[in-house]
Amino acid sequence: MNAAALLRPTTLDLATLERCFTVRANDGFVGAFAGSLLARLRAQAPLVVLRFAPEGENDDDTLREMGPEVRIQTIFPDHFVGMARADHPIFSVPITPERFCAYD
Repeated sequence: MNAAALLRPTTLDLATLERCFTVRANDGFVGAFAGSLLARLRAQAPLVVLRFAPEGENDDDTLREMGPEVRIQTIFPDHFVGMARADHPIFSVPITPERFCAYD
């Protein structure tokens, strides 16, 4: 193989691609996109394995331990908003994640 061949883009054949990808995401992303993403993979890249890992606050070190080929890319940040009526008991003291989760 010569130098020019190394620099030339190659065509990726999805039908024969054998890779495992881990997507670290929150439940909202997985619920919204996993089904259609898996269906598309089955149709176009049947040998690809897709794993979903729960998103943690500081799990970047865990991902780095998987090897030097691991790439981390934020697709989009997420934010949560809670709503309650003005006289709801949650407003009686400062709201913490634990208190927020204690209510339906």
